[in-house]
Amino acid sequence: EMIEQLRILVLIAALSTAPALGNLVITPVGDAHTRALGTSIVFTCSVVGIPPTINPELKWTDSEGNDITDTQGTTRVYIEKDGDQALKLYITSIIPTDAGDYSCSGRVEGNAVTKKTTLLLYKDITFDDAPALQYPKIYSDALIKCRVSGQPVPSVTWRHGGEKIQTGGRYEYQFEGLMIRNITEEDNGRYICRAEVAAEGRLKEKQIDVEAHIPPTIVEKLKNVEEIEDHNVTLRCRGSGKPDPKYEFYKDGVDAPLSSRNHITVDGSRGMIHFTPLNKEDEGKYTCRAINDVGTA
Repeated sequence: EMIEQLRILVLIAALSTAPALGNLVITPVGDAHTRALGTSIVFTCSVVGIPPTINPELKWTDSEGNDITDTQGTTRVYIEKDGDQALKLYITSIIPTDAGDYSCSGRVEGNAVTKKTTLLLYKDITFDDAPALQYPKIYSDALIKCRVSGQPVPSVTWRHGGEKIQTGGRYEYQFEGLMIRNITEEDNGRYICRAEVAAEGRLKEKQIDVEAHIPPTIVEKLKNVEEIEDHNVTLRCRGSGKPDPKYEFYKDGVDAPLSSRNHITVDGSRGMIHFTPLNKEDEGKYTCRAINDVGTA
């Protein structure tokens, strides 16, 4: 007896979910459907519960009330009949302006009936400008780059040393990234740029390693020298900085740096210029310039 009662309950539950007679139905079911930009979707509008000989005169309209009439598929948005009592709406290669309400209308048992469905869009979270290695100039107001995009627009937070960075004081969240006022070597290390769309549970993180660089200073200057012609001579210049600087040499105020040629060898890595041997035309005033990615001396 209990088994028979359960069967009756199951049958009643099944009947309660069946579509009503003479009803307009849009599939997929649901008031709203979310798709990613660049993907596609098809909505099917159909009438159930009416004789197969009756034409319900179905049509689709967009969110501005314009009829969608393309049946050839020559545009991204078009319609296609699926028998006499169903009409499909295709939206392909979805773009931002496709978001909105789409309505299907027709005649059911002599009455005008309309149902709508809503297309919501999202763009996956992307890091558009967030280099994994960044080298700001020490003691400057440094922007740690992390520009994020997505739809809906994600919120961005930052972490350093396992702690969430709070805005205020030396730190400011900006659209392009994290601004750190008067950055020092204590600010070096790994940062986490976290982007999330909380309403949809979407999350992405980007690891960024930061090392504040130090502009060069000259610690060993070129010295005035008198040398004998036809002897081998080396001029030396040394700077400090982070990273280690490279060197350029200039003669008599000419803008173009000296390059190795004939009897002259320029060592840009170690800050030396070799004359092998020294000629009379090598006489003059020489300038050494130490260069790295954040400055010159």
